[in-house]
Amino acid sequence: MNHMLIWDKSPRLVLSILLGSTDQKLYFSEIIEKSSLAYSTVYLTLKRLTEAEVVFREQERFLYDSPFREARVYYTLNPQLVDYLRLPSVA
Repeated sequence: MNHMLIWDKSPRLVLSILLGSTDQKLYFSEIIEKSSLAYSTVYLTLKRLTEAEVVFREQERFLYDSPFREARVYYTLNPQLVDYLRLPSVA
């Protein structure tokens, strides 16, 4: 089992982005754009945070008529952990 420290750079950045938008869900591409991290880094970070139930993953429930757009996957923080995850400022 791979362990992840949530205060390491990548998880900290992803969590910080999600904390900054607790009033809305963010989809995967938005998190990549806001973080400037590599696709694989964001993917693995979100996968581990989801498995740990720190972050919730939700796929769109409806399909678009366009074959060029897949259903988006949205991420939100576990609301029970928001206060715990308030990140201290980076020195």
